[in-house]
Amino acid sequence: MLRSPIVVILGHVDHGKTTLLDALRPGSSSVTKTEIGGITQSIGAYQAKLGDKILTLIDTPGHAAFAKMRSGGAKIADVAVLVVAADDGVMPQTIEALDHIKSAAIPLVVAVNKIDAPGANIDRIKAQLAEHECLVEGYGGSVPIVSISAKQKTNLNELLEMIILVYELNGKEASPDASLKAPIIDSKLDRRIGPLVSVIVQEGALTVGQQIFAGTANGKIRALKNDLGQNIQRCFPGQPAQIQGFKQVPPVGTTVVDQPLPAEIGSEQSIDVIAKKTTGDQKSFILRADSRGTLEALTDILPPNSVIISKNVGDVTESDVLLAESGNSIILSFRAEIPPSVKELAKTQNIRIFSSQIIYQLAEIIETLKEPVIPIETELGRALVIKVFQVDKLRIAGCKIEKGRISIGNTVKIIQGGQRRDGIIKNIKKGNSDVSFAGAGEECGLFIIPKDRQKLNLVPQNVIIAFEITTPSESL
Repeated sequence: MLRSPIVVILGHVDHGKTTLLDALRPGSSSVTKTEIGGITQSIGAYQAKLGDKILTLIDTPGHAAFAKMRSGGAKIADVAVLVVAADDGVMPQTIEALDHIKSAAIPLVVAVNKIDAPGANIDRIKAQLAEHECLVEGYGGSVPIVSISAKQKTNLNELLEMIILVYELNGKEASPDASLKAPIIDSKLDRRIGPLVSVIVQEGALTVGQQIFAGTANGKIRALKNDLGQNIQRCFPGQPAQIQGFKQVPPVGTTVVDQPLPAEIGSEQSIDVIAKKTTGDQKSFILRADSRGTLEALTDILPPNSVIISKNVGDVTESDVLLAESGNSIILSFRAEIPPSVKELAKTQNIRIFSSQIIYQLAEIIETLKEPVIPIETELGRALVIKVFQVDKLRIAGCKIEKGRISIGNTVKIIQGGQRRDGIIKNIKKGNSDVSFAGAGEECGLFIIPKDRQKLNLVPQNVIIAFEITTPSESL
């Protein structure tokens, strides 16, 4: 029997793909309202109904950075819907979507959206599509074209009827009793629940309690949720589901099966990648994102000669900062959390972290990184060494604070013999008491750890300057 059709929605950013999904999804809350920056940035699947027919719709992000996710969606689907705004016409991601559809060799329906917008011109779109070897009905070809307004819900039933007709002419049979085959369309790590994996079942069925495998990841299904977030016990061919129960986060694009596959040579053992050191004008990056799909999108916006030291799903950690320090790397965080302790460590170690909830903002800041960044040192406090004390194996500099204040964790510089030495204030004492800072006019003892790990021979009359480095804004 024919399973429910799996339909991918493709098109240029802001042409109305998510609004269309929102209009087709019965009884759902608004998808567009949950999207940061007004663009879809993760891949999800939803179901729509027309009479007794059910369709599974894949929403794929329209921004250029999400090419891999769009390509993955096209390969999973049975039918593609190419959304083109009637007032905007064929745009770069429209052309890219056509390439994905051709590569996946799946039938196509063109949905011309925003027909109620000023400047709408359907004939112009037909001509533009023809320039890219997409000949629609009435313009010398056989590709179905439907004029719609997702916002006004105009001609949506006609669009669904056309999708079903195209699918029934090219449809695939599937049995819930067959071996499981469920491609992964998104995966992420939830700090409370663990790995969350979104799939669409193509063959077989998912059942709570079932053993599952995807690449090198495995687990046992603890819970299944449908596209409305409701708990279900089974998921059948053509239906989407979110799986809880994997022990690791499997990569997007792999397939969930019910039997372990033989290990493939060169298969991905972990998403964490340690790369070679940079050379010349190369820049190195540490990447963190909230899901496998968004991590790939983040990878795609890097300059061609970039070196990725590490990439992973989850929050930015103190280990990331220390790794960045050892490789002089930049940390990019896309929709991943940065705990306050990590921000403080990064500031202390002079490590740049660029974070955003919107991919194109990170793309813009990466463009600025091509220009040399001139850091600015801002003096926080200055101390004169009066006497140096040996306490056990530690050398403590007895100082007088001449101006400003010096605090634990401050980066400091000392000029000795015409050479600069940098260090970190590890401890401050006033008399026998440990304190967090000392201000102008006060006397104190400073214990400094040199950054180069070489012995620091402080002597009286050395000047210790505490400072912070400021760079272009890193909070996007």
